[in-house]
Amino acid sequence: MTEKLKETFQLVRVNLARAFTSQGHYYNLRRREWRCRVGDRVMKRDNPLSSAVRNFAAKLAPKYSGPYTVTKVWSPVVYDLKSDTGRKYARIHIKDLKPFVCSSVQPQSTSHRP
Repeated sequence: MTEKLKETFQLVRVNLARAFTSQGHYYNLRRREWRCRVGDRVMKRDNPLSSAVRNFAAKLAPKYSGPYTVTKVWSPVVYDLKSDTGRKYARIHIKDLKPFVCSSVQPQSTSHRP
């Protein structure tokens, strides 16, 4: 290679590294650092499809189902789940999970009737 071509590649490499750092900064602003462990309770994202035959609209369906229990950790981002009824779900990615928060407190009525 010629010296000018080597300089060009070096400049491209430096510019790419700078761009990766800048984009990584903005990506990590909204990123949540969350990991599951065996025994944790989680909610799983559902992806229903609309069907006119069944009279079902996906946009009105709940986004998450559950709660499920984590039974196995394959990697930091892949998990196996088990429902309370015993059904198993294999290899679910962490992007489709969220922590289960039990809301056992009943909301009080806000009606203003005398």
